[in-house]
Amino acid sequence: MAIVLLLLPRLALVLPAVALGEPLSLRHAWRITRANTLRLGLATFLCVLPALSVALLVPFLKLLVTALWWLDFSWPQILALSWAWMSVRELSQTLAYAVFVALAYVCLSIFGITLLSLTYQFFVAPDYASPP
Repeated sequence: MAIVLLLLPRLALVLPAVALGEPLSLRHAWRITRANTLRLGLATFLCVLPALSVALLVPFLKLLVTALWWLDFSWPQILALSWAWMSVRELSQTLAYAVFVALAYVCLSIFGITLLSLTYQFFVAPDYASPP
């Protein structure tokens, strides 16, 4: 995951260039983003974070509930939390939850496309801008 967050943002600048019909090689994209690897990786991580938190919400709640078995909780508390987990699991299988997750991924796509467009504009567009 870390490799993807550090390499992909630097090489992804080729995608908008191809869409615009501009000549941009992977080597040139790598060269113009030099010394910005961590910034681009952090920006990509921040764009992925909302979708990642939605996707990992149910597994995190499951881990939390199963962790209660080996912690020092009373049986009534464990049973109450297990009942709450069943409600969360049923919620995760509903149509409303599926629609919510789909909308979250649409927002993620919008953030990702915006980040890629702004990154392309910052790094590549000045190289190809025509003189005034």
